[in-house]
Amino acid sequence: MELFERNLEALKNSQRDLYDYLCKSGDIETEGVSVETAKNGEFIVAMDITQKIYLNSRYNPASEAEKYLRDIVTMPDEAVLIMFGLANGSFAREFLRSNKKKTHCMVVEPDVRIFYQVIHMIDISDILQDKRFALIVCGVNDEILEMWISAHLQSYNKKTNRHITLPKYGELFPDKLAWMINVLNERYDKQKIESNTIIQAGPISCKNSFYNLRFFSGCRSTSNLTGRFPEDMPAIVVSAGPSLKKNVHLLEQAKGKAFIICTDSAINTVLATGTNPDMVISVDFAKPVKLFTDERLKDIPFLAGMDLNTEVLEYVRPGMLFFTTGDDKTWTRLFARAGVENVTVDGGGSVATLAIANLVQWGLKKIILIGQDLAFTNNMIHVDGNADEEIDINDRDYEFVEGINGDMLPVRKDYFQYLRWIEELGYNNKDIEIIDATEGGAKKRYTTIMTLQEAILKYCVTGYDIPAILEGVPMLFAGEDKNLLFEELDIFRKNLLQLDKSFQQAVEACKRGRAILKSKQYNVAELKRINELLAKVEYEYVNSEENLCITKYIAQAEADMADDMYIEAEDDIAEAIRMYEKAGRFYLMLGTAVPELVEIIDKTILQIKEG
Repeated sequence: MELFERNLEALKNSQRDLYDYLCKSGDIETEGVSVETAKNGEFIVAMDITQKIYLNSRYNPASEAEKYLRDIVTMPDEAVLIMFGLANGSFAREFLRSNKKKTHCMVVEPDVRIFYQVIHMIDISDILQDKRFALIVCGVNDEILEMWISAHLQSYNKKTNRHITLPKYGELFPDKLAWMINVLNERYDKQKIESNTIIQAGPISCKNSFYNLRFFSGCRSTSNLTGRFPEDMPAIVVSAGPSLKKNVHLLEQAKGKAFIICTDSAINTVLATGTNPDMVISVDFAKPVKLFTDERLKDIPFLAGMDLNTEVLEYVRPGMLFFTTGDDKTWTRLFARAGVENVTVDGGGSVATLAIANLVQWGLKKIILIGQDLAFTNNMIHVDGNADEEIDINDRDYEFVEGINGDMLPVRKDYFQYLRWIEELGYNNKDIEIIDATEGGAKKRYTTIMTLQEAILKYCVTGYDIPAILEGVPMLFAGEDKNLLFEELDIFRKNLLQLDKSFQQAVEACKRGRAILKSKQYNVAELKRINELLAKVEYEYVNSEENLCITKYIAQAEADMADDMYIEAEDDIAEAIRMYEKAGRFYLMLGTAVPELVEIIDKTILQIKEG
């Protein structure tokens, strides 16, 4: 088999995007890039700019790679190496050769000419077919960089990941390097935002999801909306960006011709026009009740997150209440017993992105966005904001993005993540058209930009009986089915108490293991029994239906446990002592949470009985 064909076959089985590019592109211009032979016979890559620059050692490229990667050849499991530059492939090969099976290596090659020459003239099929390896080539498949990083750079490996630039690449391609670093920073910013949100929201979110069970009798599930809407029906997602005041009055024209779903922060602005949306959505565990004082809200279908601020539902008492089934196994089981299949959607982190995600799940193909600015306009980020409020913009807290009108606008880092989510949704779903009728704010890639008036005239042309569609969704937990709530809470309570016994055993086991190692009188048989018990407890906890709820309730302890999980101590004994101490603290926290959760369950049962 020819060298190029061997590389091509490896790409066919590993990265179809690069394979398709090579099959379709034909010959490309590679002037300025050449492949030569080093002193030891290896092929190397050179660039001829004002002078010839070699991207590998001219004498022994393999030895150069080994020395260059000496500090990172023992990366722990789950760690990821991001490498800027492919060169002749020797650096990536050395990393893959020297590291464990559960590490990953992604190479970003900034110059398509280098990629083209290497694929045709150097055998790197062994690298390409390694499942731990991924290759991004700028101008070919660079759009998937964000998605690959999102999938592989997680909170548990953030302290063990490494990012390196190969020799000469930084000075040759500074703009592409800055782009890659920016994408990495975006990912780490998102992780920080997600982690802080979970830690802040966890305990309250857990409590709310229990206390909201008292509103379940007669509720509906969002899962049962899938497939009920005509595919040609457009939807309008109303958010509370400052541009909303430009076009909110036009919603009247779309009423009955599009499904209008309004976010909680925008609801009062919409109601002030005299038009009721078809649904209002609210999912924030701490959303203030003051947003929901309009009496008309009780007559508008209401989509609530399981952990929505309970006081909101207590105040509004919606006549038609939809719940998202969420990702908690306990509530999944509860809905399943009521005949509802759980559907988990990637909500994107905001109420607006969750609204979009639900519309996609329900089967709507044309989604119109208004008020989705995601950036500051005239010092405001909300339609009812204070324009006189000074914004302290600095590089750490804000990004600057291109606006719809071509100007550069500041965007808060959490909003920047929502922007990227919308863009990724558009990129991954070619059958769905996202129409950005925001008329201001940040420009969103992979969306169609037009005014709301244009969107209404083009898409909102057919009448639909939207109330009938929503009324057709069956009510749940009514009548005798209300007993399902008590049964599930009782199961939850019993399971918690059983887990608590296991947690106590694990705490004592960690103490024994640590003491044995500290004393240096190693009892191998006892240590084996301890580790088997801990493995059993971990399996029981991780696979329990109560796991996610407990995780939320002790979010800080969970974050601490994962924080340095894959950072290893200097020797095996020290590492084992460290892990016994860490696991002992964790199981102690789990045990502490149980009586508090049992108290919440007992209170919930009382609330449901009282109605």
